[in-house]
Amino acid sequence: DNANPNGGASMLMISIYERWRPHYNPSSVMIWMLAVLVAAVASYLSAADYHYKIRQVIKSKARQGDRGGSSSDDDENDNTNNDSQQRTTAARRQQLQQPEESLELNAWHALGFLV
Repeated sequence: DNANPNGGASMLMISIYERWRPHYNPSSVMIWMLAVLVAAVASYLSAADYHYKIRQVIKSKARQGDRGGSSSDDDENDNTNNDSQQRTTAARRQQLQQPEESLELNAWHALGFLV
């Protein structure tokens, strides 16, 4: 006994709502932060040889400062300086003999970067 005053036709009322969307896409922010992190770590690791050399220089200066400067040690210091100069010269020769670094990229590297 559902009597419908409209003569059998029922009325349907529909309300349309728009879905809430954030003002920015959180995934794009996360991708940007990941890219910045990767670039920072890569630049730090690429300078590892410079960091190592700087530590060596700092340690050698600290050792020279600890020795002091007495007159009896002057001859020993001259000998050590000559030895260190010879080692430096040998290291330079070795660096000259090492092949130059090269970066060879091909289509597979580009494809891997895109994936």
